[in-house]
Amino acid sequence: MRKISFCLFAILYTTCSFSQTNLEAYGSFIRNFTDGYNNSTQGIGIRIEFGREDAFLTKYFGLAYTFPMYPTDVIEAHAFDNWTTPSYVNVTARYKQSMVRLEGGGKYYLSGDASTFEGVNWYLNGGAEVIYITNTPTYSYYDKENYTLGYTDDSDVNPDGTEKFGLNLHLSVGTGVEKNLGPGNIFCQAGFAFPVVRTNQQAGGIESFTPLPLNLNLGYKIPLGRR
Repeated sequence: MRKISFCLFAILYTTCSFSQTNLEAYGSFIRNFTDGYNNSTQGIGIRIEFGREDAFLTKYFGLAYTFPMYPTDVIEAHAFDNWTTPSYVNVTARYKQSMVRLEGGGKYYLSGDASTFEGVNWYLNGGAEVIYITNTPTYSYYDKENYTLGYTDDSDVNPDGTEKFGLNLHLSVGTGVEKNLGPGNIFCQAGFAFPVVRTNQQAGGIESFTPLPLNLNLGYKIPLGRR
């Protein structure tokens, strides 16, 4: 993660010498629409926007962190032998899932432009997101001497077979509006991300938890430099 952050800021730093560059910091409300695991959480992020001064089309890179979500599921623990009754018991699994998002894309200004810090700017945005998600479960009580979830605590997957982490590529689309306030612009943005590539494909794996997030961002944008 340190290497990713270093590379990101190195790229962004080099753009400052030849472009209109803006820094955005924001907080997020995130609603996850994954089937069976609908839940909400909050997050924080930063984004650098750059392009030619007065351009209607700009580029951006960003890094965001999403605070844990806690979806639940009911799974079966099966008896070690055929003489134990009942042959299985239901166990409630509570998953702790947090996300780190690396994003990049472009903005198209329908009104105003990236260097306009007066009036109201309205834009559309689209791009790609790489989302890293961790998945740590806790389970309700069950008799571990007679029942098993199928895997051990030190296996490559969680005891119930779900993946411990996932890495997913999403395509994102959204829209936003910004208005001048003080030295910069306050902005509100809504965006939806659709998964297109998943690293975990096995049945019962973290593909069930691949996020399908709606992001509502509220933040502040300030200019860093002009060409």
